[in-house]
Amino acid sequence: MADGFPDRFFGFQAFERKFEECISKSAVRTKFGQHSKSGKLIVPEVRQIINSMYGQARKLKTQKAEAKKELDDKLKFTKKELPLLRELMEEKIRQMATDVQHSVSCFRGTSVTCTEGTQ
Repeated sequence: MADGFPDRFFGFQAFERKFEECISKSAVRTKFGQHSKSGKLIVPEVRQIINSMYGQARKLKTQKAEAKKELDDKLKFTKKELPLLRELMEEKIRQMATDVQHSVSCFRGTSVTCTEGTQ
């Protein structure tokens, strides 16, 4: 072997390792640098879209909650009024039945008060 060959050989190997590292770093910078820049531009747009959707969802949620409350109030009112209406209708039916019964009895001539009730 020639004088200093091992030193030159190890020096060359060290150079190769450093050169490979340098090329790898450069490749990473050039290859992924553009992707990184694109990503940095996309992120604010995505954030804006998400914020817009979130705002719309909150607004819709509020509207639906208000609509639900109105429907609940109407349902409570209806449940409250239903027994009163039923009672009123039952009273009207009883009154109609009494009137019909009275009319029928007058028609047959079985009641003396028919003429008094009609006058």
